[in-house]
Amino acid sequence: MKRILAFIIVACLAVFVFIPVGNQSVSAAETSVFDREDNEIYLILEDFVQTHPKRQAFSQEEKAAADYIAERFVEEGLADVKQTTFNYGMDSSQNVSGRIPAAQTTARTVIIGAHYDNDVYGASDGTFDNGGGVAALIYIARKLAGASLPFNVEIVAFGAEEAGMVGSYFYAAQTLDAENTMLFINIDMIAGGDMLYAYGEDVKTDFEDFFVKISEKEGVSVPLKNMPANKRVTTLLWGSDGLPYFHAAQNSDQLYFRSAGVPSLLIFSGNMSSKYFGFVEAESFPTGLSHTSNDNLEFFKSAFGNSFVDKMQSVADTITAALTDEGFLSVAQNAANELVADAWRKTLVPAIVHAVLLAAVIVLGVLYYRKLVKTSILGDGAATGRKFFSKPDAEDIFEFKD
Repeated sequence: MKRILAFIIVACLAVFVFIPVGNQSVSAAETSVFDREDNEIYLILEDFVQTHPKRQAFSQEEKAAADYIAERFVEEGLADVKQTTFNYGMDSSQNVSGRIPAAQTTARTVIIGAHYDNDVYGASDGTFDNGGGVAALIYIARKLAGASLPFNVEIVAFGAEEAGMVGSYFYAAQTLDAENTMLFINIDMIAGGDMLYAYGEDVKTDFEDFFVKISEKEGVSVPLKNMPANKRVTTLLWGSDGLPYFHAAQNSDQLYFRSAGVPSLLIFSGNMSSKYFGFVEAESFPTGLSHTSNDNLEFFKSAFGNSFVDKMQSVADTITAALTDEGFLSVAQNAANELVADAWRKTLVPAIVHAVLLAAVIVLGVLYYRKLVKTSILGDGAATGRKFFSKPDAEDIFEFKD
């Protein structure tokens, strides 16, 4: 019975955490051919990481990168471009933001964000984490500037994400108008993974599905995929920061927006059907690309060829097409209702997981204890029925002779 119960628990965990489900086939083998030198989004990335390769949180280099992004936002035609400084202990950093005003005055807003700092590892210039996200932000600003939209678009580059999502925390705490923000879109590590994913909630939502379908409709070279259902499973620990749950895919700047009740979408790259414990950034590099010395432009050009540029382009084109699609406004306005409708899942599902696993641990503990009490210190308790730690008889210790 004990073995059967243990097997069932392990099997359930394997199904819900590791085993891939759905249409999650690995993309075609990467090619090392690179001929995207004239691609717009590549040129933005190249200029950014070559002029600001080291952007460690709270450093002067990070501040220089913020100045660069602010200048680019102005050049691309964003309004109200500003840097907002925040203090974190003895350190300080800054968020950079700009706006595309709505065609008519309204408080309704969509925020698109990406962090611009990076962890410095050897030759790393943060191409993957998160130079590609910055390049996508600037490209989206270029394409949407001057657009006639029924809502405002706020474009934000967050500082100090690598120090614990500090920039997005301060933005959510001090700047965010949660009541009027219909949706937050976070772009993080889009260039290097095998596939592109959209993740909104632990249950699939219409606003997540909308972006996936737009990417298919637009025929982008690397369409978005929904995050697999079995990879949305909550962890065993209750989350902090106002969320009654935590998920690995929440470990980015959308966390504090979601905590404030703003519908949030993370777009990222990776491989959710990997043989390596169910997720890697890229199957050909199972030990990872981010936070390594391989996270640099020259390595990505040689290892991934055109594909890393195609992923950045696909994300930027999908977001641009989604926000200008006539069906977007109704989907965005309904996004908050989806969160309310699914709120019970955020507390009930983790509670059920806790209860089931706790019950399983108790049952296994009781069964093991029963085994112990049937076995004496001398090892023959199972045969005699003697209790654990019971006093042995004299003949068990001494041999008497006539």
